[in-house]
Amino acid sequence: MPRTRPALTGGLLLGRVMHRRLQPPRPAFHYRTFSICFDLDALPLLQKVLSRLSPLRFYNRDHGPRDGSALLPWIQGCFAEQQIPASRYVLVTYPRLWGYVFNPVSFWLGLDENDQIRGVLAEVNNTFGEHHSYLLAHADRRIIGQGDWLTADKAFHVSPFLPVEGQYRFRFRLQEQSFHADIHYLDAAGEPCLLTQIAGNRQPLSLPKVWRAVLQQPFMTFSVVFFIHWQALKLWRAHIPFHKKPEPPQQEISL
Repeated sequence: MPRTRPALTGGLLLGRVMHRRLQPPRPAFHYRTFSICFDLDALPLLQKVLSRLSPLRFYNRDHGPRDGSALLPWIQGCFAEQQIPASRYVLVTYPRLWGYVFNPVSFWLGLDENDQIRGVLAEVNNTFGEHHSYLLAHADRRIIGQGDWLTADKAFHVSPFLPVEGQYRFRFRLQEQSFHADIHYLDAAGEPCLLTQIAGNRQPLSLPKVWRAVLQQPFMTFSVVFFIHWQALKLWRAHIPFHKKPEPPQQEISL
């Protein structure tokens, strides 16, 4: 009997992002977003939907090696090099909207033949035009369960109000109609400093659905950048310690 893949292999994710700073305590803030989620094998179908009649676009050059080359061989190589047993890959990311994109983080989910998560590449961008990725998997390469936490040492400057030290811990939940990610930043002493939640409910990826989402949030990607800088201004006015941006890590992927 043929295997049925989860419906989340392609779709429009309508959701929200939440940030809450714990040290020093600051009020949580939320904003609505929409993103795309698709199986890399289905990229040609995605491009048909995001045609000239769509305000959204997806370009290979916005991800991976950023040279416009095919993304599937690149992500396959990343996972194979670390012996993570994935047979297909689902990407959750913001598309270009009106020609512009900024992705604070994109997730490459590596699934096995039973559609279980075996590894995740978290591709992070900062507002200084730099990028870095964290490749996450259990040491024994077992299945990543919904309640499992994965950790990575922080190696990349994202916010001037957080130092490049400590750890991230990640948790993922991939279901047929939804996607959820928790990202916690822990300081050098292991204390949680910043909590982030990213969640989305899947809608069919069709041109009418795309336009409906865009008409509800016509400047979504611009607003993401606005919220980042608005919160930074509030932290600066609250006299939160400021950290100078260091040089980015020479290694593009942290393990």
